[in-house]
Amino acid sequence: MAVVAHVLATSQAQSLTVGLFASPGYISPTLEGSLELGGFSLSARLKRDSLGLGVEDDLEFGPAGRFVFGARGDLGFGLQPLGWGAEAYLRGSLAQVGLEARVGYASAPRAALWAGERNFGGFAGNLGASYRLDPNHTLRASLAYAGDVPGAIFQASTLGLEGAWALREGGATYLAGLGYRVGAYALLGWRGELGEEGTLLDATLRLGWVSRLELGLFQEELRLRLMSTIPLGGVPFEAAASLEGQNLRGEVSYDNGNQRWTVWLRYTFSFD
Repeated sequence: MAVVAHVLATSQAQSLTVGLFASPGYISPTLEGSLELGGFSLSARLKRDSLGLGVEDDLEFGPAGRFVFGARGDLGFGLQPLGWGAEAYLRGSLAQVGLEARVGYASAPRAALWAGERNFGGFAGNLGASYRLDPNHTLRASLAYAGDVPGAIFQASTLGLEGAWALREGGATYLAGLGYRVGAYALLGWRGELGEEGTLLDATLRLGWVSRLELGLFQEELRLRLMSTIPLGGVPFEAAASLEGQNLRGEVSYDNGNQRWTVWLRYTFSFD
């Protein structure tokens, strides 16, 4: 790891992140780095039994917008047979249209290939789009497909669809919509400042067949995110929290369906 850190630091690295990841019966250091080469960016990530490499570039459209696109692959050396995963992605906006797409495949559970990933394998993809009708009204839609989730209610493959309408009014954004994944659910959200201290709250509630609450609190360089499912209709309980301040980040999660908890601590060094 010291050799990799030296190479990144002497090759105009944008960032170097050193971490420690732990789950039941498993602990590993993690290392993530990125550097600029020409007009694109290279990235690498390493833990004790897997290695990932990625490449990313962007396409500028001047004041009209910008798209970022890239690809990433992972190899899991601690798996028999050798595990691997690959994905490609695109995100950005052009004029009133926003787009985010990701497609990938993993021969093994993604959690075994890299820290913090969901514990399922196979094909996965998502497509999200938004259209800004005017400065205060935006339509959003998303389509997602995920492979097997062992122990969860979503046995076999799952397909999810969401549609929502966002209204910006008085410095706050309100979100309302519907979704479907195995069963239907409602989608409600609110984003705005709390008081006069500049604290931003971002809250999203999904209630129905899928029931999940997501909260984000942001103040200057301090960011707190919380997520909890509401175990209705036999859906397993999951919870996650992350706290990020300046260059330090900590994450903890628990998945009752897989009886699995994780802890991940990271520190990022930035280079000019």
